[in-house]
Amino acid sequence: MHSCHKALKRQWLVAGPLIAALLAGCVAGNRRDTSPTLPGPEARRIEFSGREWIVRPSGRHQSPGPNNWTDDEDSLWVDDNGLHLTLRPVGGSWPSVELSTSLPPEAVHVAATLETPLDRIDPRAVTALFIYRDDLHEADIEFSRWGAPGEAPNAQFAVAPYGADERHRFRLPGDLSPTRHVLDWRSNRVAFHSGEGPNILEEWRHTSSAWTEREGYRLFVNLWLYEGRDPLSNDTIEVVFSEILVE
Repeated sequence: MHSCHKALKRQWLVAGPLIAALLAGCVAGNRRDTSPTLPGPEARRIEFSGREWIVRPSGRHQSPGPNNWTDDEDSLWVDDNGLHLTLRPVGGSWPSVELSTSLPPEAVHVAATLETPLDRIDPRAVTALFIYRDDLHEADIEFSRWGAPGEAPNAQFAVAPYGADERHRFRLPGDLSPTRHVLDWRSNRVAFHSGEGPNILEEWRHTSSAWTEREGYRLFVNLWLYEGRDPLSNDTIEVVFSEILVE
């Protein structure tokens, strides 16, 4: 993501039985400048791919973006086809959605199947799958053209802290469906790959002693708008994951 370095990061985490806030982002240098929101135990929960996920509570003008956020069932739900994330017009804005699940220390492998072809995602929309512990321990798979039209790169692998050599941007064929995306981290590196079925089309790895830290990670999935700007199309944007496996 060109100049889209998310240094403060998302809006919330779960600490023990309660949810503690530890999340925000910065996009294109726009860092969050407010305290994290502390969602209560009433936060919405869903079941998907054999795991419990917590939906980010509704909020206004929050990072990344800044965006408005919603936990509404009409914007994020699970059915027989998988996990549905949508951006749709509500009250003059396009609220974003996010959910997360805890990762056990022994987890080393996340594999997600994305059913939505990338050319169906608006150029200003961002879909991300990422593991997060703190601002120094994060790894992302992101799907977006960051507002650029046409044949711009539509995906990237990235790690924190962000810099020119800590991300890998690429373009996947926009009509592929489904696509499979893997994030695998061991004691000294994190490795990514994306492709169609067993065929790997793009891969990248980052080596660092930071990955020896195992405790306290969560897995996040979200759909939001780059710089908080309205989509180029007035149509509802929908992204579907048929599974997200943790091993």
